[in-house]
Amino acid sequence: MKIQGIRSHRFLPLAIQFYMWLWVPLENSRRFKYNLLHKDKKPYVKFQKTNNHWSLRSVRLGLEWEALWPKIVERPFILNHHEVSEWDRTCSIEKENEIVAFLREQVDKHYETFNFWWHIVKVFTGKWYGPTGDSQHSCVEIINKVLMMLGEPVTMDFNPFETQEYLGKPDFHYHADNQSTIQKFVSWLLDRSTYITIGIIVIVILYLAITGGLFKDIIIRSYF
Repeated sequence: MKIQGIRSHRFLPLAIQFYMWLWVPLENSRRFKYNLLHKDKKPYVKFQKTNNHWSLRSVRLGLEWEALWPKIVERPFILNHHEVSEWDRTCSIEKENEIVAFLREQVDKHYETFNFWWHIVKVFTGKWYGPTGDSQHSCVEIINKVLMMLGEPVTMDFNPFETQEYLGKPDFHYHADNQSTIQKFVSWLLDRSTYITIGIIVIVILYLAITGGLFKDIIIRSYF
C-alpha cells in the first residue's frame, strides 16, 4: 500500500498547515513541562513541511481512496495532485485485501467535518475530545485507521503532523514529489485557480474603470 501526502495552497489547506506549524511550539512547551517532572523524557518535535491532505492507493489494483468532502471516494489512480509525497508500506496480499475491504466499506460515507475543529482544540490543549469511532472519517483518520490495521502504534486522533512524523520511521519507504515538470505546473495553476481568477477580475475592473473615466468622474465630483 502507498500512503500519499498532498500539499495545496487554498484557504483551508493553508489553515491546516498553519495549525500544524503552531502544533510544534505548543507541543514542545507541553513536553518541556513534562520532562521537568518525569524521568522518562519525551523527545521534542521538529518543524516539518506538513501535508494537509492524505490518500491511500493500491498499486496492484490501480485504485485510490481518499476522504474528499462531502464523502469518501474510490477511483482509478491518476496523479492529479500538486506536491505529492509517498510512503510505501509493504504487507502481505491477505493484509492488503483486508485493508481494501475496509476502505470499500467506507466509500460514500460522509466526510467527518467536525473533527477539523477538534484537531484545533488538540493543538492548544494536547488532548483529544472528539469522536473516535468508525462511522465517519476525515482524510488523515483513514490513514491512521489503516496504520492501526497494519499493527502500527498510532491512534485515530493523530493529527497530520503526528501521522507524517510517524511515517518517517524506517519501516516506511519515502518518495518525494514524483510529478513531472509539466504536471507540477498544471497542478500549480489549478491549485491557485481561485486566486488567479480573482486577480484577473480585479485587473479587468481596474482597466475598465481607468479607460472608462470612472476614476476621473470620482475625482471631479469630489472636488466640484
